[in-house]
Amino acid sequence: MATKRNQTRNPVIRLWDWAKSQIVQEVPEDIMICEFDCRERQCAMGDWAVCDRRLNQAAGEVMPDRRSHAPKP
Repeated sequence: MATKRNQTRNPVIRLWDWAKSQIVQEVPEDIMICEFDCRERQCAMGDWAVCDRRLNQAAGEVMPDRRSHAPKP
């Protein structure tokens, strides 16, 4: 069904969608820290599974810690 819909769309739009998908792709949220803000070039699967930075989403490093910016009573 999706292929039939793609065939009926404007060829220029299809070409644009194809070109865009070759350059820009969505990064899954669970690996964003790994893709954009990690010092390691590659991790073993065991290291990735227990990576503290990934599991805590680099709290306080990339994203400000929400507790530290909360208004004080």
